Amino acid sequence: MNFQDNLASFKNKLRKNKIIYYLYQVFFDFYYYHKPSRQLGLKYYGDPLNLKNIWEAEELEIIQKFLPTADAVINIGANIGYYVCFFASKGIKTIAVEPIQRNLKFLYKNLVANKLSEVEVFPIALSNRIGLQKMYGKAGLASLVKGWYGQPENQFHYVPVNTMDNLLHNRFEGKKLLIIIDIEGNEYQLLQKAEHYINLNPKPVWLIEVAMFPQIGEQVKENKDIFATFTLFFQSGYSAWWIFKGLKEVTNENLPNILRNNRLKTGNFLFLNKTEEKILFS
Repeated sequence: MNFQDNLASFKNKLRKNKIIYYLYQVFFDFYYYHKPSRQLGLKYYGDPLNLKNIWEAEELEIIQKFLPTADAVINIGANIGYYVCFFASKGIKTIAVEPIQRNLKFLYKNLVANKLSEVEVFPIALSNRIGLQKMYGKAGLASLVKGWYGQPENQFHYVPVNTMDNLLHNRFEGKKLLIIIDIEGNEYQLLQKAEHYINLNPKPVWLIEVAMFPQIGEQVKENKDIFATFTLFFQSGYSAWWIFKGLKEVTNENLPNILRNNRLKTGNFLFLNKTEEKILFS
């Protein structure tokens, strides 16, 4: 089971007793707001399920290969700032996009604790439209997708939403970007209005958590947008690589087999210009 499965299962059990669940949330946030974990030479306050071991160690090892040429890192769905703090500590211009107030509390705490004052933080969600939208849940599994991993439909709050192209416009023309996206099932909607950045010159390197067979309510369903997600990149000249015990190239031809044979609920995928493959395998 991955992090999402473990966390969703644990919280769904607690939710059966509202009083216990409320007390758990209060204690959890208070305790871990004052007790840091140490990783990568940094202090992190936040979810111990994230921080028990190096979070996404394989992904981190791979994307560090692109740091020498990166002008900036954009982390959409920054959560408590795991990637944000790491890249900012390396002296790289870093932008964090995170709409959840609880996550922002830990993100700010981590930035201050590690003396990282140059990070830009946008406390909003990115999607395919501008306005306000319901965010279901309020922590690591919160999502714009109703029913995502058991988030109660009656537990929501409104968050401001914008599009990536509108928010960042053309400020990174000619810059080499590393873009990390983890937004709990809403990735295709974001990418629909990120055409400028998908086609930016030079093309960014993208690390995206893509829902494959996510849990919606009580059911596990195939992501209806998964082929469209990959097509957006393929049509723009990117290659795609599945990070799972190594690197496996994803194409239009083998994507159906990957889905059929693995049925992972989510997967992390690297999308890059073919010229970047030399860096990837160096």
